[in-house]
Amino acid sequence: MKKISLVLLVVLMAFTFLGASKPSLDGRAEVANYGELPAGLFAKSPGYLPGDTVIVTNPQANISIEVMVFGSFDATEGIAIILSPEAAKELYISKGSNVIV
Repeated sequence: MKKISLVLLVVLMAFTFLGASKPSLDGRAEVANYGELPAGLFAKSPGYLPGDTVIVTNPQANISIEVMVFGSFDATEGIAIILSPEAAKELYISKGSNVIV
């Protein structure tokens, strides 16, 4: 009986840890035109609500920043996130570059 209880406890803890993990969305980053997003560290991303904060990492430059999601867009284009020009500058991403974040 103790073995069954222990197994159930381990399974429940595993589901709790997996359920508590933050979602990750890897893909291509685009840089917005000036005026499309507010000035500052803002972004548009599918799957997140306006006001959510997301940590964006540029693995090529080994830099991460936290941006606030300002809106969403249709994810069918293969773009994971649209960054404000200021956020892109912090991540060393230039407009028109093909960077995976």
